[in-house]
Amino acid sequence: MACAAHLRSDLASSQLANHQLEWIIGRNPFSQSTMYGEGYDFPPLYSPSSGDLVGALPVGIQTRGDSDVPYWPVQSTWTYKEIWVHPVARWVWLMKDLSGPAMVEGQATSSVVFREVTTGQQTEVIPNHKTMRFHIVLPEGNYDMQYSGQAQNITFLPGGSYNLELRPDKALSFEVSSTTSTKGEVTIKVKALGKGTHHFSLRTDNLTIINNTKELILKADKTGTLEWRARVTTMDTPWVALVIPDDDLSERKEVRE
Repeated sequence: MACAAHLRSDLASSQLANHQLEWIIGRNPFSQSTMYGEGYDFPPLYSPSSGDLVGALPVGIQTRGDSDVPYWPVQSTWTYKEIWVHPVARWVWLMKDLSGPAMVEGQATSSVVFREVTTGQQTEVIPNHKTMRFHIVLPEGNYDMQYSGQAQNITFLPGGSYNLELRPDKALSFEVSSTTSTKGEVTIKVKALGKGTHHFSLRTDNLTIINNTKELILKADKTGTLEWRARVTTMDTPWVALVIPDDDLSERKEVRE
């Protein structure tokens, strides 16, 4: 889930993966942390040879009989309360994707203001006057970003690294939207700001489209638009489309049913 969140810039999926960690340390039906030494009311775990180990996790949660209901008895015994390496390894593995703020750096000719959409918290960063480089750490969230008279929306995930090119002579910002008719006809629209000639390519699943690459000539302070028309191949299956500017996959944006 965390890997998919970073791949698709999906903040909701990242938060869901984080809830799974919370479940382990107390957000569960027992209101009890299963990690020894962390959280509220953690129990002793079964480790006859090594004793209590801070940070240890048990092999998992069993059920009572054949019912699909979590069962967590008081006894410190195998197998459900036995310390295993696998849960801890997976915890550390997940921490790599979910721990810490987003690391944001790039190049800009003016100050850059980041406003988190949900909280309204604003953070301003001023680039180095010689190199025009900036570096900042930001909490995860959806942000409205303003720079050099331009604005765009961007999502930062926890533990992610982002490199932004915000110089007016190079910067390209675009938004993607879609509409679907009752007959399965899909219209995908791109609205872009920037300068110069740019080409956009479309990669799709469960959509039939003829021309997947289009070119757009942008002029300063004027919005350019592109539009694709496609048809859903299988009506009872979701579709997804990626819009990729100038063959740069790191700048891709996704729309889906």
